Amino acid sequence: MLYNFVKDRSRTITFFSLIFILGMCFSAFSQESAPPHDLRAADMIIQGKRYLEAENYLPALKLFESAAARPFSQSTTAAVYLTGLCYFHIGQLEKAEEYFEIIAKEYPRSRYVEEALYHTALMFLFDDDERKQRTGVEYLLNLAESARDSSIAKDAEKHVRNFIFYEADLEVVEFLLKASPRKHELMFLEAYCHQLAERGEREKAISWYQDYQQVRGLDSYFLKQLLSGEPVVRYVEKDVIRLAMFLPLYLEKEEVWEKDSISEIPSRSLMALEFYEGFQIALDTYSAESKKNVFLKILDTYKDSATTADNLWILDQLQPDLIVGSIYNQQSEILSQWSETHWTPQMVPLSPSSSLVEGKSQVFLAHPTAVDHGITMAEYAWDSLRLNRVAVWTDQRAGTEMLADAFSIHFDTLGGETIRLPVDSIFSDSAKKQIYSYVRSLKFQQIDGVYIPILSNQEIAGLILSQISAMGVNVKVMGSPHWWKRYDNIDRELKESYQVAFTTSYMINKEDSAYQEYFRDYLRKYGFPPSQYNIQGYDLGMYVVQLLDNFNYQDGISLSSYIRNAPSYQGLHQNFYFQSQQSNKFVNIGVYKDGTVININRPRKLNLKDFYQNKIKD
Repeated sequence: MLYNFVKDRSRTITFFSLIFILGMCFSAFSQESAPPHDLRAADMIIQGKRYLEAENYLPALKLFESAAARPFSQSTTAAVYLTGLCYFHIGQLEKAEEYFEIIAKEYPRSRYVEEALYHTALMFLFDDDERKQRTGVEYLLNLAESARDSSIAKDAEKHVRNFIFYEADLEVVEFLLKASPRKHELMFLEAYCHQLAERGEREKAISWYQDYQQVRGLDSYFLKQLLSGEPVVRYVEKDVIRLAMFLPLYLEKEEVWEKDSISEIPSRSLMALEFYEGFQIALDTYSAESKKNVFLKILDTYKDSATTADNLWILDQLQPDLIVGSIYNQQSEILSQWSETHWTPQMVPLSPSSSLVEGKSQVFLAHPTAVDHGITMAEYAWDSLRLNRVAVWTDQRAGTEMLADAFSIHFDTLGGETIRLPVDSIFSDSAKKQIYSYVRSLKFQQIDGVYIPILSNQEIAGLILSQISAMGVNVKVMGSPHWWKRYDNIDRELKESYQVAFTTSYMINKEDSAYQEYFRDYLRKYGFPPSQYNIQGYDLGMYVVQLLDNFNYQDGISLSSYIRNAPSYQGLHQNFYFQSQQSNKFVNIGVYKDGTVININRPRKLNLKDFYQNKIKD
């Protein structure tokens, strides 16, 4: 079996890949006069997009086809691509492929080339022909490495992972493993061993992994956990999901129950109550389609470690499939000790503290860590903003330093360069002089971006931005999660003029039809809108119950391994994707623009499994 890992293999560049690469090069070095405007075609596209956003594909298709048939104009490539996209969504894949091929062949410089290749690759994955499936994987890997649009690159890699772990036949994955270049070898090996373990061929999976370790001298954390001998079947109750939830609800305190309105409930109870309510709504909503019965046990921590420890005996009796909680680190740490001993996954909501998962195998963070925030912003700066040299500001506090370090290390790894600008953490004359001096120096250092990951220090962060503006420094500006909700005293027009980008664990897309439906139903039922904690509880509840509803201990892998590599999930407020790790890897990026805040990296809503079930076959 060693021959599988002895040689590095170069990837074959297929026709579409060649078109993609040549198109990108041509666009960089060739210029020609702009095509004419066509107001009628542009109007058709605007109307068609409205239908498309409402998932009303047939009238959208008619408009896009009409626009594409008009004389060549600035709207032509958009019309051709959108026509293909409509055919894609209604399941007429041959017609969709025809239009996407027109984009790739006839308009290689079009901004829609990447989108066309992306959807072509997905169609190939859906095909029954194994050769097309392999080609689809190749296209997606090319896009993951080369796409200018970072959201396409990330989605492409996710689709490859979902396909090889959950959809592809074992023989297809084995072929891809043997043919893969070294940079992707581990991903295909993990998928191959995962499928072997699910088929009960654990010894064969172990043998493949050991060969890889021997030849490459590298480890896989995912395979180490998958093949570690972790207990898989503790008990067999295939039709029941057992959940335990630990929250500081203070339910026995009279002040919680004797209030006439939610505004009078003590703040120490309100956040946990809203989170629990959203979680319970998710369970109630999903119960109609669930294959299993869900049992939820609520345990009140009172934000007290002794109380939390005293309730562990209930877990011994309940033997839950998964524990949710607590929202505070000290109580979460106590629960993690039980989780590790009993090989039971624990999902920690709200807290992003990486210390909770260090040295653990069963603890999962529903929120991304500070490191994940820094890495995501570094990728955005490099892939989407095309920055080369970034000044990273820090007030030298612990939280800021974690974000700054993660950004700097990852940005440097990607090929960029960072310089660190430390300032005093206290807003004083000394800090003002430091900031003034640093900003003045930026004009002479060829800086094209600044990252201001400063937390809970609005005065310092605001002064940095105002000085950048006052001195006319033309740079892209990025910030920490606090630049959104907490830094509301910083001039809004100034943030919009620089289109400040920031990372955040959660962000509602108010145009999303699923969110609008949830909002209306909640408002109708309770008389006031749902809070962010309510929606976060709902998202986590929907994720957890769907995850457990589709999990089966008898498949031969543990629940913790299943969570690490489960397909990505998109919620109303928050997305979940662990990418073989134990902290949620999806981080939203928001940008101040056009009088609002827009989410610029929301993943596409296409779900491979849904598409397989709903696609129309000729």
